[in-house]
Amino acid sequence: MILCGPFIKRAARTFLPSSLCCSGGISKRTNVTLAITRHVSENLANAITSNAHEPNNNEHPVGNEAAGISLDIAKQQHLDYVHKLRSIVPTLTLPASSQHPDCVFVEDTAVVVGNTAVINRIGAEPRRGEEDPIRTILNQLGLTVHDMRNASVSSENEPFTDSEDAPTCDGGDVLYPGGNELFVGLSSRTNEGGIRFLQKSFPMLEVITVPLRALDLDLDLESESYDSGGPFGCLHLKSMVTHIDETTLVLPMGPIGEELFRRMEGVKRGYHPVYLPDAASCNLVSVNGTVLAPETAACCEETRSILQQEIIERRGMSMLFLDSSEFVKCDGALTCKSILLSL
Repeated sequence: MILCGPFIKRAARTFLPSSLCCSGGISKRTNVTLAITRHVSENLANAITSNAHEPNNNEHPVGNEAAGISLDIAKQQHLDYVHKLRSIVPTLTLPASSQHPDCVFVEDTAVVVGNTAVINRIGAEPRRGEEDPIRTILNQLGLTVHDMRNASVSSENEPFTDSEDAPTCDGGDVLYPGGNELFVGLSSRTNEGGIRFLQKSFPMLEVITVPLRALDLDLDLESESYDSGGPFGCLHLKSMVTHIDETTLVLPMGPIGEELFRRMEGVKRGYHPVYLPDAASCNLVSVNGTVLAPETAACCEETRSILQQEIIERRGMSMLFLDSSEFVKCDGALTCKSILLSL
């Protein structure tokens, strides 16, 4: 059963304690009123991955043995994830799809800011179709929905001559810390057309392009030193950069994190960087005063100490650790498994 939009909105408002609200609504740091998740597909082991131990693998679907994914463990890890989210914010969980092994990674299907949503044209062709149930629920919630898949003309007002010319975007490449800025990674999954579509759909925001391609080559680094998935460990922008609050970005310690912060014009825009020695721990989910962090952060003493200082001691927020190891095997991370809305 899909609940209607007004019911969900009332439930979300009722759920939030009064300490998280102010006279004008919900405070800027604690403005998430609904999360959307999706159950794990029975075919998760066939999800797209760059982590398979196969020669010349290039993000193609692989079988169970190659990926080494335990479906039972993955389901339990996702149940824990959804349980933690539900302890913080009302959470919808949509049914899985056997036709779409990656469907649990709902983040890639849409970009939502306030009451406006963009349904993405996912960059990996085998995943296209995952967007449909997300569009349905966003429409039911009463959002203004722009569908990137319906774009038919280029920036020069010429029809697209090839599907490769069409705009593409994965939500994992889009970071919205709050305020007036939307950072978008230009990657193997998100192209310039997709970024232009976002700018047109969110005219109230400054959309900032963050080039990710060949970042390790630009810095003359060995990509093997960043082994958390994808080229130089950065399949998406949020594989490497997330936020704690509206002015604090979390990035990997070292030249790649510093270069990403520079490309985001972090100093100019007033952001405070927090650099972590464990790159995989940079993928955090910040929801209403609580930060969900990967279990790897708890295993690295220096990373744990930095996060505890920045999240708990300096900001008075809470931190919960979650094991997402099975999803890492198919390039998944904590942010990938939810869409956070402020209704």
